[in-house]
Amino acid sequence: MPRLLSAVILSLLFLVFAFQPAFAALQAEFGSALYFRYSDSSDMDPGFDLPGIELNPRFTLSGDAGDLLTLAFQIFANGTMHGTMKDLHYGNAYLIIPTGLDKPTIKLGQQVLPFGQLAEYDTHAQIIQNLYAKTIGLRIDTGISLYGLAGAYDYWLMISNGNGPNRADSDNNKLITARIARKFILGSSDLKVGFSGLRGNLPYFKPGHDAIQAMHAARASDYFEAKTLVALDAELSFGPFLFRGELVTGRNKLHHIPTGSVTEGNALGYYTEVRYALSDSLELIGKYDSWKPYDHRQERVTSNALGLNYSINKNVELQLAAERFDNHNIADAPKHRESYTLQVSVYF
Repeated sequence: MPRLLSAVILSLLFLVFAFQPAFAALQAEFGSALYFRYSDSSDMDPGFDLPGIELNPRFTLSGDAGDLLTLAFQIFANGTMHGTMKDLHYGNAYLIIPTGLDKPTIKLGQQVLPFGQLAEYDTHAQIIQNLYAKTIGLRIDTGISLYGLAGAYDYWLMISNGNGPNRADSDNNKLITARIARKFILGSSDLKVGFSGLRGNLPYFKPGHDAIQAMHAARASDYFEAKTLVALDAELSFGPFLFRGELVTGRNKLHHIPTGSVTEGNALGYYTEVRYALSDSLELIGKYDSWKPYDHRQERVTSNALGLNYSINKNVELQLAAERFDNHNIADAPKHRESYTLQVSVYF
């Protein structure tokens, strides 16, 4: 976490404890989670690992009219997850300030970008991931956001650094992300549709540079990518079925810093997912996604997966997934990779 943000949040936490008003009550929650995996893939030896042990303290100061402010942290205590994948999954640290009934809520700090389904679908603990690692390369960023409800519409607006968590704003670039969404009741089914926009400079990950397609790849430090993207997403629940979909398009401009050269083109990607609940505790999952960052190139990455989630109880979840990643027309990259993963998640 950048030092300034750390200082601000720690100072506010001190003030909450030291000068807690008589009319306010302080509630503290100390959640934690442990993730344990067995993986076998076509390019790595099978084995067990512990991707992450996390602590999730949360402090809420409330008064007669409701919550006054909330401090929330996601602390990576230990584990094997590192590099880009760790940045995508860990680093939340923010302050929430409600401003009143029917008014926007302010969120300050490291938080999830409200682009596409990231705004409402928490992918952190899932083996099967959606499109964000390929389309924007970030999930958590440092900034300030407003969110709330205006009539029938949920809305989000965020201004952030565009560098990811635990990094200073080295280029003074600001990433602007906005989203609106509306829920519809269709008989016994629920449909939620969202529209997002994003504009700014983001880190660049070479397509197919890693067989897992950006989740483990290192940033290309001699490049950055200027993005103007829009996304249409939908979630439909129908009986035991849950459908998710996302369509992302826009314009990418790849800047090579040493030479000043620019490559630009239109981008197109999509994500589809279906879940079927066999019972209250067991569901089957299937997904397919595709991402083509530059229309004039033949480079494209796709992946598909089948899996299941089983909730043993409220504290323990078992996930299984088989996934295939394909790199199409990408030089110096493996054409495909298969991965088989068993994950046990324990929540305290």
